[in-house]
Amino acid sequence: MLSVTATIVACESKVDDRPNIVFVLADDLGYGDLGSYGHPYALTPNLDRLAEEGTRFQHFYAASPLCIPSRAGFMTGVFPARFANYTGDFGLGDVPTVTALLHDAGYRTGHFGKWHLGADTSSGTYGIGTIQRAKGQTSKALEGKRSRDSHAYDQAIRFIEKNRDGPFYVQIWGTVPHYPINPAPSFLAPFAATTVAMADFSPFMLKKFARVHSYGGDINEGMRRYLGDVHSVDFEIGRILEKLDELGLSENTLVVFASDNGPGPSGQVGRDRGLVDQYGKDLLGSPGPFRGGKGSLYEGGARVPFIVRWPGRVPAGRVDDTSITSAVDWLPTLCGLAKISCASPHLDGEDVVSAWMGGAHSRTRPLFWKDSWTNAPIAIRWERWKLREGGPPNRDAELYDVVSDPGETENLAAIHPAVVADLQNRIREWDETLPSRYARKPRR
Repeated sequence: MLSVTATIVACESKVDDRPNIVFVLADDLGYGDLGSYGHPYALTPNLDRLAEEGTRFQHFYAASPLCIPSRAGFMTGVFPARFANYTGDFGLGDVPTVTALLHDAGYRTGHFGKWHLGADTSSGTYGIGTIQRAKGQTSKALEGKRSRDSHAYDQAIRFIEKNRDGPFYVQIWGTVPHYPINPAPSFLAPFAATTVAMADFSPFMLKKFARVHSYGGDINEGMRRYLGDVHSVDFEIGRILEKLDELGLSENTLVVFASDNGPGPSGQVGRDRGLVDQYGKDLLGSPGPFRGGKGSLYEGGARVPFIVRWPGRVPAGRVDDTSITSAVDWLPTLCGLAKISCASPHLDGEDVVSAWMGGAHSRTRPLFWKDSWTNAPIAIRWERWKLREGGPPNRDAELYDVVSDPGETENLAAIHPAVVADLQNRIREWDETLPSRYARKPRR
């Protein structure tokens, strides 16, 4: 069950000028993995075009630094720690979802690719009219310009063609660049001469390079393979944009790109050998200027790319470097854009359409992160401050000014005790609203 209080976001209109919505979610893509987000070698012309024709957000956060709870945040507008039953095992229960709300308001809804939303994948689940849960393919099945996720994009394109009269909502949740990194040769070719210059990367990435080197990995080869995988995501984005142009749908289609969490850690254990395999040596995703990655409560774990394009509505070529936005804002913001009323139990997200449309958004409530176990560490982002506490016994609270110190290099807890006390009080009040116990299905 979910401990809740009702929140209503109401938007009403008789005129149906609602946009089509295409939501693309990458898997384990780091904040710094795109050209538009500062990667020195990435080839991402289509995503860079999306940023040039839309707005790029610098303070966007996933709801969790882990895949499964992150997706629950997008779907429900609820912090994942509120779910007593792990959503990957038990699904989202009776919590309202963005797809159900849009479906009930007349949207044709489709989901293609990775799921992670419980065992029921039948069409109609969460109001999704078409569900095709495709698994990523290995390079053995790929020839020419085919990525691990091409089949999911094929299905999404057919859905868009079929429902071109709209309005439609389609989410494409790929598997790239999640482990195992294994791009087709066509995506590797542009990086044949790429050589890593250590000066191009942050201190955190230098530590990651050192770990890969200690495993016997080749940094240059690993970087080429990782960039090839990211390049394949960009290729698929290009297919979607081209199809929207071909069908004359671009002007009234909101296209959004994000990642579910930060980059995967290098050195993942090989599943069949008990050793660090080649795939683990190729996990060279970058959190950009931040510290940490997937699974971490530091900025690199949850701060991810977020690009919004809607021609004539969302300002082109804009970079929002002030608004603090989150995956839990997805549901209430789309409710506003789609002109529907959405009632959701304990809606943690906020309607941030003002930021999307060129203004600024000031949060009225903090963002929180906690994994689904009772004594898990907790992090809070409120205004310019980020506090992390809990974890190993006697671990002191860590306070960072993530505006002036995005890499979280200087713990300011001793210097600003009043700020620490305020944020700890907010954490305590929030934690008291969470389940006292969490359930997961036994792992085999």
